[in-house]
Amino acid sequence: MKYLKKFNESMEEQIYSQVLDSIKDCFQEFEDKGWYWSQGSPVDSHLSYHPMPHFKYIMKEREDEYTPSIKKKGFEFTGSIDSNGEVSWEEKRGVGIYETEDFLDFMTAIKRLQEEIGLDFKFSYNNLGGDKRIIIQGRI
Repeated sequence: MKYLKKFNESMEEQIYSQVLDSIKDCFQEFEDKGWYWSQGSPVDSHLSYHPMPHFKYIMKEREDEYTPSIKKKGFEFTGSIDSNGEVSWEEKRGVGIYETEDFLDFMTAIKRLQEEIGLDFKFSYNNLGGDKRIIIQGRI
């Protein structure tokens, strides 16, 4: 029984690592534009703010000369995507922000990620904390 428990833990860890790799791959365009993955809990070395089987990853934009004008506008796009690729919106506000290249890249990355991992998950793209950030969270 002890070996079965270790095997199951090992499999969970592998799946968790694959989900993280998929998330990073799908959001590579943002990393290329200077966004970075915020460090999660010190207990978890995978950048997640929640332990397995849950995950919550936060990506933030580095400050630049364009950030102040975007911060003033205030935007929040929060929702979820199911295993069929259907997007459900909880909050969708921010005049003109959904026409920007970043927002279109965000939606492309969300849909690509869902196709890659096949899991339901929640997402958020906002600047409510003062920084532009993307949050991806769900359960494996």
